[in-house]
Amino acid sequence: MLDPQKDRINFGESIRPEPDYNFDFVIATTYSLDLEALLFLPVSLFNGKDLITDKNITNELLATITQIPKKAMIFCQKGKIKSPPYYSNLLAYWEKSIFEITPDKYDESFHPKIWLIRYVHKKNKNIKKYKFICTSRNITFSQDWDTAVMINAEVGKKKISSNKPLLDFLNYLQKKSGNQIPIFIKKEILYLDFENDLAGKTLEFFPIIKGNNHPLLTVENQFDKLLVISPFLDITTFNNYLKKARQVDFFSSSNEFSKLSQSILVNKNIYQFNPNLEKNIRAHETSNEQNIDDTSLIADDDLQEIFEFGQNLHSKLYVSQNKTQVSWFVGSANCTCAAHDRNIEFFTKISGSKKQLTPADTLKSILLKAEKSSEGIFIPYDPNNLELDDGDKEYISEQQIRKINHELSSLKINGKLVINAENTYDIFITINTEILQESLMSNVKFRLLSCNKNDVRIINKNQVSYEFKGFHLKELTPFLVFEIYIDSQLIQSFVRTFDIELPEERLKKLLSFLIGNKERLMKYLAYLLSKEEILNLGRIDMDMTNKQSNQSHIVNSRDSITIPLYEKLLYALSRDRDSLQQVITLMDTMRDEYIEEQTIIEQDLLALLDTFKKVLNDEN
Repeated sequence: MLDPQKDRINFGESIRPEPDYNFDFVIATTYSLDLEALLFLPVSLFNGKDLITDKNITNELLATITQIPKKAMIFCQKGKIKSPPYYSNLLAYWEKSIFEITPDKYDESFHPKIWLIRYVHKKNKNIKKYKFICTSRNITFSQDWDTAVMINAEVGKKKISSNKPLLDFLNYLQKKSGNQIPIFIKKEILYLDFENDLAGKTLEFFPIIKGNNHPLLTVENQFDKLLVISPFLDITTFNNYLKKARQVDFFSSSNEFSKLSQSILVNKNIYQFNPNLEKNIRAHETSNEQNIDDTSLIADDDLQEIFEFGQNLHSKLYVSQNKTQVSWFVGSANCTCAAHDRNIEFFTKISGSKKQLTPADTLKSILLKAEKSSEGIFIPYDPNNLELDDGDKEYISEQQIRKINHELSSLKINGKLVINAENTYDIFITINTEILQESLMSNVKFRLLSCNKNDVRIINKNQVSYEFKGFHLKELTPFLVFEIYIDSQLIQSFVRTFDIELPEERLKKLLSFLIGNKERLMKYLAYLLSKEEILNLGRIDMDMTNKQSNQSHIVNSRDSITIPLYEKLLYALSRDRDSLQQVITLMDTMRDEYIEEQTIIEQDLLALLDTFKKVLNDEN
């Protein structure tokens, strides 16, 4: 986030495996989470493609998303998962990879945004590489201006003590979520060598747990110059940073500066995000009332940063300077009391000389484009040109919304499946509502994510059990959508999980449904072996429970083994055994699957693949 024309990051390209490596595992943290973005993330992780919203289920998407359950852990704040515009059965592959963190108190946030991606060499599995990303961006389709630092590492043989804070943070995630971080990753963390990518600069990790370990506000840290970029400000933190350096430059939005006492701002170096780059969020939401989300009617730093629409400032960057030494602090913490005292945040500090890192003054000139200030990313703050919000508009109390969200996120919710006479599933949901406030009971509705949007239940203080009827196996989901209404107006909606035991065969049935067709199966196998032709298998947002003709689902034994497929299998055996293993795993999964009392894959194809499987097992 320096020069908008030159210093742009293509996220898909940035996480793409190197030519000789395969993606192996990812751990990521985010405050808010967009389930629609998650659907397309596997294609970026495995193949380095852009994060786009193609509504077609391609063989590429299916080949990557079906591997996700054993290769990803995404941590987010509970109550901050966005309700998607449609339901896709493909979300089933993400269900066991999403871990929600509930803050201890309603005014705290789980706010870090990091990625730790592991890659394994294709030919030598003992060679591993990692990519670490620390950013201000959530896992959403946001178009906002963010910052990120991306550093590559090799797994070396020497322990590196400066990596311990990163290991401590992983242990925190494990304890807070109750889910085990892979042991092999925790063992390798202390051996990650970032030196080659740092080129002489130093690297430090700062997980911030409720104000502890904040790298900027410790007593001993004093600077000659300090540059602060933050989309949100408060007067206490503003004054604290003024005490940290002889010269402090603040970069934020005009709206945030307007909230501070204007007398405090006199003779201060303050710069607002260029309004030519901004879009009015509330104006957009007002004209699209059907798309009301967490930003509507709420004036709060954390809540406002969820799923914003348009290009707005969202970067959190702090640059300090002492003589010839420069440090960049990139991460998630806003310039607010919440970020410094209560939240869970993460900063990455990179330090070096003025020759190695852009110093504060140079960065300031880049951001302002001093020779043409009106064209810079930022311009000098001018309170006379401030476009104020409608002062007569009465906003819902941020504290009230936070309390309701935290209460609903903290609810203990259990589900139970019962097979009914039509051989579909009824779902009984039990909710303990004792922690909720009586005055709010009639204002909260919920439904299963796979339900029709009108099939909602109203939470009642005196009602414990709720029933949803007639679900097919592929419609079962552990996700609930909650909607908060005040004075009949939808104020906020979000998704959260609940505890329910779902049939183990569900993913197998879903996979069979998607590729249980002769033509699709053969083309899908060919794609897995060669990665050449990307074809559409269906719509990602369609109702996949609709009955379709099954006459083409049966694979005829005479046609199932074609010479091109056999050649591709031989080639994979000699050149690409990872792809061959993926095909064998697919066949093992679908081996006993039936449609209209006939197996999807007949025995000759299975026998051929078993031969290749035996060769792999014998050599291993």
